Amino acid sequence: MGTQFYRGFVVIPTDLILRSKYLWVRLWAYVYNFNVGTLTKSQFRR
Repeated sequence: MGTQFYRGFVVIPTDLILRSKYLWVRLWAYVYNFNVGTLTKSQFRR
């Protein structure tokens, strides 16, 4: 039981970290693209 618990204890956090990292990368990419789009639009207005 000890090893099984330990394995679950290790696998679950890494799974959460990987998932959250993937979400953060997607969010960052979305925000970055949005900011770049607004910057280029404001430059074109000038």
